[in-house]
Amino acid sequence: MSDLDLCLPIVVPITILFIIMVSTVRGQQQIDMNSGASNAAGSKFALEKNKASLAVVGCLIVLSAYALFDYFIINHNLLINSNRDLWYAPILSLSAIPAYIFLKTNKVPHIESLSLSMLLAISVLSAYVPAIQRIDQILSDGVHSYEYILHSEASFAPASPGPPPIKVLKPKAYWAQFKEGSIHKFDLIHGPLNVWQLETTKLDNELKLFFDNRKQ
Repeated sequence: MSDLDLCLPIVVPITILFIIMVSTVRGQQQIDMNSGASNAAGSKFALEKNKASLAVVGCLIVLSAYALFDYFIINHNLLINSNRDLWYAPILSLSAIPAYIFLKTNKVPHIESLSLSMLLAISVLSAYVPAIQRIDQILSDGVHSYEYILHSEASFAPASPGPPPIKVLKPKAYWAQFKEGSIHKFDLIHGPLNVWQLETTKLDNELKLFFDNRKQ
């Protein structure tokens, strides 16, 4: 799964939810203006002096830090599921709604509540990929080897039913040395959450050896 494949189920629901929530906030602001409510308090609002806003900021910082640290630094496994296997991901964007209600209940102004709730939803969606990878890896029965058939453009189809196809494995220069239709073995991790991960340790070593030899 490419980075674009991972971004689509995150960006689309967040965009739709953002439009809906902005419309709701504008409607509420119009009601406040018509009722004579003052917006001056909102312009002087301090996030650090409100416990609810501090709690939300703390959550989004922790979730974002985890997503960056685990996905880009610790876990080098490659997620190869299709978006259809992760259909439930957009549902997590709804976390912005209870967050917004929580902030508004604790007297956080409209704009600040909207901004924080949207940021929290983004951080939740960002953290769910490394989280399910980590959980599924722990619950799995380890690494298993599967045979794949090489097709054009460095894409692979499983030789037997079970694992998903691998769309594109980079760098293409490495796979160009092999003939189309050749058989290759990949180490995969698959657990009860139906997450398929390519364990890249062996592949990384082969790539390093390949490019080292090209430099000589």
